[in-house]
Amino acid sequence: MARKSSILRSWIARLGFSFIIIAFALGWTAREKPNPDPWFAGAVACLGIGIWGVRERHRIMRQAYDSSPSSNDEVQPHA
Repeated sequence: MARKSSILRSWIARLGFSFIIIAFALGWTAREKPNPDPWFAGAVACLGIGIWGVRERHRIMRQAYDSSPSSNDEVQPHA
């Protein structure tokens, strides 16, 4: 069984961009509300989770690239 943190990281990585879109929608909606503070707080929270998700996504991709056999080979110039 995988650790809980790895499961959480994989889901955050999958949904990171969606959280950024939700943050934009909440921020846009907050402009029209009489009390926009809770909406902006939600937008900031979603933006933070979204940035975390994009970071995790790139970390996972970078680890996969670093562990691939072709990434460890030196580039040889053509003779």
